Amino acid sequence: MCVSRTHPDLLRERIPGSEIEAIWLSERSGDNNISPDQLHRILHRIEHFLMQSKNAVVMFDGIEYLTLFNEFQKVQMFVEEVNDMVMTSGSILLMPFDPDALDTRSIARLSRYAEVL
Repeated sequence: MCVSRTHPDLLRERIPGSEIEAIWLSERSGDNNISPDQLHRILHRIEHFLMQSKNAVVMFDGIEYLTLFNEFQKVQMFVEEVNDMVMTSGSILLMPFDPDALDTRSIARLSRYAEVL
């Protein structure tokens, strides 16, 4: 699964021949679109995906974008919940972010539960 600011059609073009379940973080309406202020809906979709998949990978590309619509503490709690679900299912969470877009304290909070590469 890929949760991203990149439109799902563009993701599929970049990785041809693969089946990617994608969520587009966008305020526009659509089947695979979820507004960035709807953290509970994003969480529900990730949970459903993890329940349906073995050895799953969740790529979450858009943490900085979530912080534009939500208080950082809410985003941090959201990331911790996603991380708990991923660990419980034996899956992998990839969460790239731009260190210049977040302050040092926020990066330290997000990195507490992850291996930073």
